[in-house]
This record gives sequence, structure tokens and C-alpha cells, in this order.
Amino acid sequence: MLDIVFGLIAAFLSGLALFLQKCGIKKMFFSPKWLLGTFLTAVSFSVYIFALKLGGRLVIIQPLLNVSVVFLVIMEIVFLKNKVKKYEVLSLVLFFLGLIVLQVKI
Repeated sequence: MLDIVFGLIAAFLSGLALFLQKCGIKKMFFSPKWLLGTFLTAVSFSVYIFALKLGGRLVIIQPLLNVSVVFLVIMEIVFLKNKVKKYEVLSLVLFFLGLIVLQVKI
């Protein structure tokens, strides 16, 4: 169970890294936000490896890492006030359903 928690932490850090890099790239390639995002990418990968070392199976932890896209979308909605279209919401719901089905089958 602890491996899943660390997998979700890695996913959140990865989503945050993507968000910071997106915000930082608008102004300058090597802006502080972009560099912090790059650093968080390395931290996220380290947490991901730690989750695997805790005994987490790759088939469970890897799909959790893809939740970073969901975290990215949520941060864009909250902080950048991006509007989400109906088909984007549908795709996120289908994404979550796929994760649930994958976890149930394992």
C-alpha cells in the first residue's frame, strides 16, 4: 500500500513539474520556474524508483505515474483559469475508469 502512496506522490510531483515548466517557458527558457520544474522531474523520478523498491510492481506503479496529466490539468484550471471542454472532461473520466479497471484486473 505504501508503494501506491509513493507512486501517487511521484505523479503529483511530475504534474507539478510539468505545470512549472509550462509557466516558466513562456518568459524564458531557463527561468526559475522552468528550472524548478526540471528539478522536480528528477525528484519525481526518484520517488517513483523508491516506490518500486518498496515492492511495488511496475504494472501498478507505472499507470499511477500517468495520473500526473490529471494533476497538470487540475492545476491549469485552478491557477491559470483554463476552460475545460466537455470532451476533455470525458477523456479524464475514461482515463480514471481505465486505471480502475487495470487495478481491479491485477
